[in-house]
Amino acid sequence: MPPEIDLTGRVFGRLTVIAKNGRTTSYGGCAVYRCRCECGTELDVPQKRLPYAEYLRRPRGRVVDACAVCRGRPCPECGAMITLTGDGHGRRAACSPACADARRTRQGRELMRARRLAKLP
Repeated sequence: MPPEIDLTGRVFGRLTVIAKNGRTTSYGGCAVYRCRCECGTELDVPQKRLPYAEYLRRPRGRVVDACAVCRGRPCPECGAMITLTGDGHGRRAACSPACADARRTRQGRELMRARRLAKLP
């Protein structure tokens, strides 16, 4: 368990630590901080997942520096924001199954076209 540090008022990426919010049973029982993202979303983040200096010397796991929406990226098909799935692990290629199908279809067509062009004399 990392030593308890008062991170209130510090800024990590897009997150500002508002207050300490108790302890967690996971992550080795470390402190949990209530954070506010620049977009206004509030979330609880374990101390081990915040990128403070002691953590960066010995990185383990994934650091949190923004809410799931702000960490997202635009869908290549429709432009909607792709957020992280479930508990924040894993990335999706598109915002919905319909966009994922359209993306695979487009990529398949591009591949077939490239193969056809490669066969031309």
